[in-house]
Parts: sequence; structure tokens; C-alpha cells
Amino acid sequence: MSIELVPKEPLVLTDIFYYIYYDEYTGDITAVCSTPDNTITDPHLKKSLHETDAPSLIIAGEKHVHDFMVAYNDDDELDILGKGDVLRWTRKSTVLKKIPVNVAKKPAEHLDIQFIYHRKSNIVRLIVNDRIRQRISDPLGNKQFRIKSGKNFSVFICNKNDPDFIHETIDFPLEDLIREKELVYENFTMDISDKYQLYTGDSFKNIRFDITNAEYVGGPFSDGIVQRIVTVEKEDPNILSHISMHQKSEDELEIINKVADMKDLKQFDPEFTIFISHDDPDEYEGQLIFDVKDLQKDRPKTFKIPIDLRDKTLMYRGSRMRVTLRG
Repeated sequence: MSIELVPKEPLVLTDIFYYIYYDEYTGDITAVCSTPDNTITDPHLKKSLHETDAPSLIIAGEKHVHDFMVAYNDDDELDILGKGDVLRWTRKSTVLKKIPVNVAKKPAEHLDIQFIYHRKSNIVRLIVNDRIRQRISDPLGNKQFRIKSGKNFSVFICNKNDPDFIHETIDFPLEDLIREKELVYENFTMDISDKYQLYTGDSFKNIRFDITNAEYVGGPFSDGIVQRIVTVEKEDPNILSHISMHQKSEDELEIINKVADMKDLKQFDPEFTIFISHDDPDEYEGQLIFDVKDLQKDRPKTFKIPIDLRDKTLMYRGSRMRVTLRG
């Protein structure tokens, strides 16, 4: 009796699959596996090596999960994309969700989008969290960013007992909100009573509508454009900073500029100005003016200044730019 060797079927690339787990709200990739992992509760994409080599590069350590995200491609299908590619929201806005209405002062760090309604001033502010802005903060991503659910972020005022009965729809330009971080709308009125409930699409995970009786103060140097004045924040190494300031001593300030061309951030002024005040923006002390030509990219420069900025409230013009202070 003769025994023949049966050749093994050749393995083709399309037989190799990867499982890409992701956050359904941000598109961030949470895990990449070669086999399904039932312990992971996030949704996943199943992609073959023939479709994309991104998962294999991540597993091999040649690329990092932060180089990619899950988003809609040009065929309107969820896909794993490089962050330099065209971005759209991960979730289609198909389900309405309630927007909690809050009249007490509560922490807002976890919110994706926060409304602050200054009832006495008839002003509403829309603020987007840096976690969302961070992934589209570079100039390339900012220009390519598109909103999957449409151009507007819609808020529906509905009957509390019958959400299908919509009394009014208020549209906010979502793309402007993402780019500007905070938008201020004047002459805004909204009747929030026990009869009504706010709803919106499910593009964002955490949203809240805060109501306050505090007057909104734009400051004496806002030129009537309150959304263009931004507060200098404490430096966080995990978040992108376009201009980093370091108070080295009481009279020395080091500035590091990380932007090659200020025009990319809509900064056309030849001077960079820091406004200085106490805790109350109306207690205005003065300003420091720097020539933009002196702030060359990635070349730290130290200036002698007549004031210690560490215990001051600092503001600047330009809501597309992030300025931080350490020291």
C-alpha cells in the first residue's frame, strides 16, 4: 500500500482577518486582535489583510493605534483610517437622546459638549471638550474634517410626555463649534419649563445644558467679539499646545512657539498679545505685546518682563490657538 502526501492548501491573504475594537463615539481604537476577544465590550470591525494592512502593522509594532481611528470612509462605510485621511463622526445620528438640563454648578470636565445659558444676559455658550478637538486640532485634520450627521448640531424642544411632538428646532453650526472650541450666541432665549424636554442626535456621548443666572462678562478688551478672547491654561503634557510659556523667574518668561505659520490658526496680527488681569477679567492690569517674528518655531526665547504671571488671569485673542503657562 502506498501513501501519498496531500499538499496543504496555500494560505491566501484574504483568509487572514483582524478584529479592530473601537470607541463608538470618538473612533479611538481600543484593541487590535487576530482572533475575537469576548471580554472586550466595545464594538469591532472585522477586516482582512487584503483590505488593509493597518492592523498587522499595529500588531507588529511598526505603527501605533494612535495613528489610526475608525470612521466613515468615502463609501459611507465604517473603516480603519489614518488620522490624516478625511474624518467624519463615527456614529450616524439616528437616535434621539435627552439632554440633561442642570441649574446647579456641577463638574463639566467629562462632557463632550456643554451648553451654558446665561439667562439674564440672553446669551448661550457652546463649549466642546479638548478630548474631541485634540484629534482634529492639526491644520490638516481641521481642514478635512466633515460632519457625518450634517452641518448643524440640532437641539429639539419637545413635549416632555410626547417626545415625537417637537415645538421648536434650534440649529448650531457644529463645524464652527469644533474649530472655535467655544461659540457665544447673543439675543438667545429659550423657554425651559416642566412641560418641555431637550433632545438631540446621538453623535456625542456626554452633553448637558446648564442654566445660570450669572451675567456673562466679555471683558473690557473684547472688541465686542467675546468668543475671540481665550484664557491661558495650565500646561498639560498630554494635550497639544501651540504656544507654551514658562515663567522661569519673577521677571523672566520663556516662550516656545510650535506653529510654523500663524496664518494656519487664523492669526494675521504681527503681534501676539497677552492680556493680564486678576481673577475678575474686569480688573484689567495691562498687557504684554510680543513681535510674532521673535517667536520662531521650536526656538525657545526668554524675555525680561515687569510682572510675575503665575498668580494672574491671562487671556489672548484667537480661539483656534491653545496657549499654556507653566512655572
